[in-house]
Amino acid sequence: MELNSCWRRGGGDNGGRRSRHRRAYAKQVMAAAGVDNARVEAAFAGVCREDFLGPGPWPILRWMRGYVTSPSDDPVYLYTDDVIGILPERELNNGRPSLHARLIASAAPRQGEHVVHVGAGVGYYTAILSELVGSSGAVTAIEFDHWLAERVATNLSRFPSVRVVEGDGGSIPFEPANVIYQQLPLIAVEVVGDKPCAGHVR
Repeated sequence: MELNSCWRRGGGDNGGRRSRHRRAYAKQVMAAAGVDNARVEAAFAGVCREDFLGPGPWPILRWMRGYVTSPSDDPVYLYTDDVIGILPERELNNGRPSLHARLIASAAPRQGEHVVHVGAGVGYYTAILSELVGSSGAVTAIEFDHWLAERVATNLSRFPSVRVVEGDGGSIPFEPANVIYQQLPLIAVEVVGDKPCAGHVR
């Protein structure tokens, strides 16, 4: 898997504490998803969520309470199975990790494959897909919203296997893909030949 900034950054006790939090978070996400997949778990443990959500405190979407600001800017508050607001006023969010874990595990991206992520948002789940396909694979991240497209391009600049494209995922051409991971609606489909098989999850 790619060595991202999550692992390069922060040594000492603080770095070790955050690494432990990520590993525990990944286990909890997989349990909530009802999925046993070591590769997906490792990918969730290996990508820093705070690298994509910006400096805290962060708006966390709570059941029946709406967005509630985290008590501080400690990234530990991002390592729960919660939706985090990107632009709460527009209801743009970084989605629930367990839902994504279940869909990503179902799609099962393999080393060396090409994944197209339509609706990349801030790129957190794109980075996880990149971890799964590795340096021999590729991810094309497509984002329609101009503000998000600029942000995701910055966030993913350290992932050499990821190409970010701004535009409509329904009309932008891309190289033949093994998996198309689409948000709004959130689906993952296997691609046979050059045509996606709608509704079929590998």
